[in-house]
Amino acid sequence: MKSFLFAIACLCAPVFAASLAVPEDVRELAPGVWRIAGGNAAISPGNGGVIVTTGVIATGVGVIVIDPGPSMRRSDALTSLIATLTKEPVRWIIDTHPHPENVLGNSGFPDALVIASAPAAALMKIRCTTCLQHLSEQLGEEAMRGTISRVPTRIVADNEAATFGMRKLRFLVFANAHSRGDLAILLLEEGILFAGGLVNDRRIPDLREADLSKWITALVTLQNTSPRIVVPGHGSATDVNLIGQFSNYLTDLRTACDRDIAQGGDAGSSGARLMLPAYAQWAEYTVQHPLDVAHAYREREDALMLGNQ
Repeated sequence: MKSFLFAIACLCAPVFAASLAVPEDVRELAPGVWRIAGGNAAISPGNGGVIVTTGVIATGVGVIVIDPGPSMRRSDALTSLIATLTKEPVRWIIDTHPHPENVLGNSGFPDALVIASAPAAALMKIRCTTCLQHLSEQLGEEAMRGTISRVPTRIVADNEAATFGMRKLRFLVFANAHSRGDLAILLLEEGILFAGGLVNDRRIPDLREADLSKWITALVTLQNTSPRIVVPGHGSATDVNLIGQFSNYLTDLRTACDRDIAQGGDAGSSGARLMLPAYAQWAEYTVQHPLDVAHAYREREDALMLGNQ
């Protein structure tokens, strides 16, 4: 497996699109299946909100785009880039979860069918307009020019199988994990798992909308699919060990909170005590980890009070 991925890294140089100001980090993971990396950083005007991984899958009858990004500008850049990879038109968009940096790029593919889980689609209907406004304030009106809210019209269920041209996909839905309605996509014949927001590569996650324990359980389910390649929502594609490495952070955080609560700790002062130095080199540790501690501590206090381990 490692030699396979090494060969990919060596042979597949970054792809350049003439319309883009910077080279894109693109890797072909299998014939006709690409990973386009976003910046492994927080959203900022400097990166235009392009921080998530996008998947591109040529099916023989059209292209599937997974998580098209935050804006019309981003989807226009993706359209130019995809044209250098395949002559097939974009026919399907899959939103793995309802965060604006993942889904507002839907607006740049008006002829494509947008696919998501039922909980994610419901949330997008409620809040995408507000999210667009907030992201415009954060990134600037020019960065978001032309972007509109476009919600999914095809709903997929957990463990649903579907065929798109020559590609056989399996959808895995988690109602409450990293967010409401997380969706992972497994390419059955290629053994490639697009994990969306459920997995990061060496990046501290945002637990703001998460259920910590259910997220850990969801990761076990993903591991049990035994993929050859895992494509995280942030970071580099690698093998199935990535899931366990990321799960370790969530598990260690939960364990640290439980131990502190058992020793009579309180949420107000927990941040200074619950640093996890093993993850200090991960992206966003300084900013995001203290916020995760606060969220996890409250969640674990409630769970332990109710006897839910």
